[in-house]
Amino acid sequence: MPHSGLIFATLYQVILVHLDLHEPVTCLPMIAPPGSSPPKNFFCIARLHSQQHYIAVWLDDNAPLPSVITTWSYYHDASVAGWDTPLLHRIKQFTEC
Repeated sequence: MPHSGLIFATLYQVILVHLDLHEPVTCLPMIAPPGSSPPKNFFCIARLHSQQHYIAVWLDDNAPLPSVITTWSYYHDASVAGWDTPLLHRIKQFTEC
């Protein structure tokens, strides 16, 4: 699921947070139309391991976020460069928990 989160984030131009016990990640769009700004909308899902189901989760505005998926760091387009920067303080909070 984490890698398909990149497709979802890119298609809908949102930040997708995938909560999972083993691999929680934040997915950002891989590419954006010229002149776009970083998305403000978050979509968060959590994986329930017992049944292989996913549920929607609503996060507080300043909730800690898991790290951005590594694939984004290597392959994102220049049109979205730096879009992870506004999230770094929230990612740091998540790693400190």
